[in-house]
Amino acid sequence: MASEQVNGTKRRHDASAEKPSEKREFPKRPRLEEKTDLMKWRMRDDEGRLTWHYLQDDEAAKDWPQSYADKWYLGLPMVSLAFLSLALPPLKMILWHILAPEL
Repeated sequence: MASEQVNGTKRRHDASAEKPSEKREFPKRPRLEEKTDLMKWRMRDDEGRLTWHYLQDDEAAKDWPQSYADKWYLGLPMVSLAFLSLALPPLKMILWHILAPEL
């Protein structure tokens, strides 16, 4: 950046005044080879201190299932898709409630 002398103090020019070709990307971000699997992220709460952990293998993922909070923070669906396939169409649901109210 260029600077100029004003009233005995140095003054820097605004970075936005630089040409677009001279601008540097800040902060530099590492380029990842591949994206991580969102289903393997888990959040641990240690006395109010939240930390994220990535599980490397599927066995560890089965031992520590994702909580609803994990899914919410990661933007994943809260309900499994298998459960949605069991849903009845609206008309059948109304008839089911009329014919079997005690269930």
